[in-house]
Amino acid sequence: MARLLLAFILILLPLYSLPQIASGDRPDSADKTVLRKAIGYLQTVPSGRALLKRAQQAWNFSAPSSPPLKTDSPELAEKLIEFLRWGETSRTDAVLTRQLDPKTGQESRRREVIVYLRPGQSLNDTILDLAHELIHATARPAWDPYDPGLTPGRYVWAAIEGEGGEIEAVAAECSVSMELASVLGSSQQRCWTYLANKANGQQRVIEKQKIRRDFYRVGKWHHELTRRLGKETALFPSLSASTPKLFSSTGNAPYPIALLDEYDDLNQVACENSRKRLEAFSGRTLAALTQTAEQLTTQFLSRRCRLF
Repeated sequence: MARLLLAFILILLPLYSLPQIASGDRPDSADKTVLRKAIGYLQTVPSGRALLKRAQQAWNFSAPSSPPLKTDSPELAEKLIEFLRWGETSRTDAVLTRQLDPKTGQESRRREVIVYLRPGQSLNDTILDLAHELIHATARPAWDPYDPGLTPGRYVWAAIEGEGGEIEAVAAECSVSMELASVLGSSQQRCWTYLANKANGQQRVIEKQKIRRDFYRVGKWHHELTRRLGKETALFPSLSASTPKLFSSTGNAPYPIALLDEYDDLNQVACENSRKRLEAFSGRTLAALTQTAEQLTTQFLSRRCRLF
């Protein structure tokens, strides 16, 4: 599962306290051996190599003016390990930091991504968790947390259905699992239920529609979910009160309800940051660009922050 944390820095004014990515435990030499093995298995199958190529493109493992590292190279594995930590659950955390200089009105943004893997798992589970999280970690942001038009429904939809979302992550995890089955001797049991029917001797592939249906099985949370989504329930035609099959690793609830809670938390932080930002504008003569930024901040507060 992916989480976004928000930070706001106002240059030339006192710094506000920032939410930091939890440090986690950096892999020691023994841990790195486990991670090298996991990455090594990804390097042996097509879907795994595609994930590693995607990571290289997202994080620029190669030195400037140098050709890209080969997906099966030991150097790529070492570069990837720098982005990995141990954590209580396997997840991807991203911190988006906005920096604003009130004298110039210039704003810059920086996004830092760390992948956490749960320690003490079997090698097979570590491989599949890594495959899953690499989809989240290397995707472009599916939404802007400071977009005045970002709604709870759009947030949930993007986190499940968008680029780098949960459906894509499970599909990638299961593709790796099925390709490695002959090597590791087993595959993740749930992945068999997501295989498309074999046709005309073709290789069986993962069917995303089957994954989608499972993400929207919310059981006893159905009434609460439709109440909180209101009209935006229409965004989720697959929503079902059937017994849940997929639970968030961070929320102990089906993904749609956990993501709604996550949206509320993120929205509260974004509102607090935006109020601090607006306070910084007060009583200052700023550049024209800042006036536009001030208008956007005011719009954001009026549309997203009435309850905070």
